[in-house]
Amino acid sequence: MRRSLKKWKILFPKILKKQTSWAMKNFTDWCTKRSVQCDFHSISSSDLGGILRRSYAEVKTKDKDLSPSALTGIRAAIHCTITSQPFARTITILKDAEFLQSNKMLEVVCKSYYKRVNPKPEHKSPIEPGDMNTLRSYFDVYSPNKLQEFVWFNLCYNVCIKHTEQKLSRWL
Repeated sequence: MRRSLKKWKILFPKILKKQTSWAMKNFTDWCTKRSVQCDFHSISSSDLGGILRRSYAEVKTKDKDLSPSALTGIRAAIHCTITSQPFARTITILKDAEFLQSNKMLEVVCKSYYKRVNPKPEHKSPIEPGDMNTLRSYFDVYSPNKLQEFVWFNLCYNVCIKHTEQKLSRWL
């Protein structure tokens, strides 16, 4: 278990850098195609909000629209880029009033993605009902070890489901 956690901690920055560079490449490509100048050192918050609003509405891959998770990743990458070195700006594109319209546009684009041809993803139950019954019969609340396993299982199962539902409910 510890080995896998260490491996994940080592890989996580690499994955994050790769996703951030992909998202920033999409944004800069969009800016280049539209002849939009976006200097993160000097651009005002209101101007950046307008640029983001347009980009959320127009950015696409070569043949199709980007998914809501890809658009959210682009927004997160832009936010990370602006707030970290060398820019170190104190603006927050996620909550500041200047970005209200751009965030509304992102929300509308994400919702319209599913209203068009793209169906909402259907998530299967993480554990089938028959398997859940087998697990219930395995756990014996009168044995201290089984009770501990039962509590651990319930915590992991229910917390993970709630966390996943909360993440999905933002865009669905």
